[in-house]
Amino acid sequence: MFARIEHKAYLREDMDTSFGETLRKMREEQGRGLRELARRVGKSQGYLSDVEKDKVAPPSVEVILAIAEALQVDKWELLRAADKEVEYIARQPEAADFLRKTSEFGPEEWKKAEQLVEIAGLGKKGKEES
Repeated sequence: MFARIEHKAYLREDMDTSFGETLRKMREEQGRGLRELARRVGKSQGYLSDVEKDKVAPPSVEVILAIAEALQVDKWELLRAADKEVEYIARQPEAADFLRKTSEFGPEEWKKAEQLVEIAGLGKKGKEES
C-alpha cells in the first residue's frame, strides 16, 4: 500500500524512493527524453511528467511493462516500485498456481525450492529480466 507523503509522492512504505523518482532516474540513466518515452509507450508527455513528479498514482501494469521495454530496464524494479509485483504475478496462471501450492512453505522448504531452481538452471539469476 502507498502512503501519501507531504510532497504528494506515492511512496511504498518499505522503499526509500517513489515510483516517479525511480522512473525518472531510469529514464535519465538511459539518456531518454520524456517526449521520446511518451511516444514509445503511447502516453502523453504530460501524463508521464505527472507520474515522475508523483502527482498521480503509478500507472497500470501494462503501462509499466511498456515503459520497462521502451527503456530496456528491469521490469521487476519498476513493478516493485509501483507495488504491482503481486498484480503482475497473479495474471500469470502458472505463477499463481505455484504460489498457491507453496503458500504453506516454511523456511526449510523455501531453501530446498531455491536449491532446485538453481540446480535446474531456471530463472535468470544474475541477469536483468526485462
